[in-house]
Amino acid sequence: MNGPLHLVVSGRLTLESAKALTAALDQGIHPAARPDLTLDLQDAEHIEPAGLAALQLYLTQVRQALGLPEPTVEFPVLPLEGEKVLP
Repeated sequence: MNGPLHLVVSGRLTLESAKALTAALDQGIHPAARPDLTLDLQDAEHIEPAGLAALQLYLTQVRQALGLPEPTVEFPVLPLEGEKVLP
């Protein structure tokens, strides 16, 4: 397969689910072979910092060895607690 790949992650991104996701990526699409990879987290119900860090570390290690750019990561829009941003 050639061309861009848009991967949508839904549900909960935890350390455990990140490990399962990286194992599936290794067996399926192998992110090193996809230079135009977009990882879409907008449908994720919950993103644990440890899960996100594990996923980013995996993608960096796999792709950096081949000189590929970091994948694009699309995050959900976070609601602001209150409308006022500046004092």
